[in-house]
Amino acid sequence: MGLLQRGEGPLAGGFSDAHVDASTNSIGGDESGVVYRGIIDAVASKLGHTDGALKILKAESQVVAGTNWKVIVGDSRGENFYEAQVWQKLPVYGGGFEVTSIKAVDSSGASDVESIQDPGVDAAVSFALEMLSQQSNSLAPFQLKKLVRASKTDENGGKVVHHFIMNVGQGNMADQRVKVDVESSTLTGHVLRHVEFIPE
Repeated sequence: MGLLQRGEGPLAGGFSDAHVDASTNSIGGDESGVVYRGIIDAVASKLGHTDGALKILKAESQVVAGTNWKVIVGDSRGENFYEAQVWQKLPVYGGGFEVTSIKAVDSSGASDVESIQDPGVDAAVSFALEMLSQQSNSLAPFQLKKLVRASKTDENGGKVVHHFIMNVGQGNMADQRVKVDVESSTLTGHVLRHVEFIPE
């Protein structure tokens, strides 16, 4: 998807990484949550989302007549991602936060948010495709077309649950998007926990 909105604001360049902690709503050393909430509210307003459905996943900052923030924002379902540039104005310029550009990106645009290069990902994806193929009425196996999103949750007992959103194909059928949870353990191997086909 292309650029959705572009406005006037400071020029980009010279950005540096800014630490984000969504659990405490802190960003770039601001522990008060004012900057985090200001950015989220500005982006949510531009997108028409309720702010509770969005969180900042990655951020960079640039100090210039205020602060330019370049952020990756994701929705609560982990399916939609946006790259936004937000200008935090100095009080002399009226203060507040202004979205100067925003565009939709896929999960590759949110790289380093949650790595899809985890050593266990390939095995878990292969297992999921095998299980999907076994449960299908078709003789054609499911094939991975694109790994849209990958994350994992560590559980007690050495278990890891991989959460995938994948585009898959099967024979001559149109590609489908599927959300899959795969449990992985050194003791029990892989277990398919959840499958949900997502309408495009």
